[in-house]
This record gives sequence, C-alpha cells and structure tokens, in this order.
Amino acid sequence: MTVSKTLVILYFKGECLPEEEALVECWLLEDEGNAQVAVGWIEELSDEEEKLIMSLSFKRNEIWKKTTAEIRSDRENGPIAADFGRNRLFKSPWYRMAAVLTGLLVTVFAYYFYSKHHRISIATSGNEVRTLFLPDRTRLILNRNSTLSYSRA
Repeated sequence: MTVSKTLVILYFKGECLPEEEALVECWLLEDEGNAQVAVGWIEELSDEEEKLIMSLSFKRNEIWKKTTAEIRSDRENGPIAADFGRNRLFKSPWYRMAAVLTGLLVTVFAYYFYSKHHRISIATSGNEVRTLFLPDRTRLILNRNSTLSYSRA
C-alpha cells in the first residue's frame, strides 16, 4: 500500500486505521523529505478539499464501524445463511408443480421398471417333481434339481 495525500491528512486528523497509522509512521520516519512533503500537503489544503476529505473520512469510519459490528454479531449469533434467491425460487408455484410432476414420473417409472424386470424363479430340490402353469396357460413339468426363471408379465 502506498502513502497518499489523503492518507497522510487522515493520519494527522487521527482518523486512520491502526494499519494505516503504522504505514504512515514508517513512511515519515523513512526519510526527512517525506515529513516535509506531508507538511506541504497539509498546508496546501483549501476549505473545499478539507470538507471533502472530512466527509469521505466520516463515511469510511461509518462503514468500518458497521462492518465490525456485523462481524461481532455474526460471531455471537452464528453465521447467517447466504441467500442467493433460493427461497424465492422454492416459493414459486411452477417450481412446486415441476417437483410434484418429477416425483410422479419417477414413481411411475420405478413401478414400470420393477413390474417388467422383476423375475420369478421356481426351483425343485432333491427328488421333487413339480407341475406348473405359466401365466399364458402353458403347462410345465420341472424335474428333480431344476430351476425355472421368467419375467413377470
């Protein structure tokens, strides 16, 4: 950060942040010429410039105070959730309708997939022989240690 005329004037008015004060003090001690430049800047201020600098410094101080107060309240109360317009989107009737339709479509697809791809298995063990009738009325005889598997219709 460089030292500017405005920063030096704010320093002499006592309206700098601690970091800025340290920067100006280092700059002033760095060279004797810097101190003379700073005095020259202060002397050449007109009334209008002084009013402008004063108003800027008051605004800056107000912003700084508000920001630090918000940070302190966030530390005490916990962080505030960022709102990027999500609440407004979720309150939209079109969004709700789309969510309901999506849920219905997923349910119908899951039922269809389950009913079409669900397999039925029948097995015999040991000396068992079994006679079955399939959904299309086909008669089937399963011999010993046999397995039949078919898709549900």
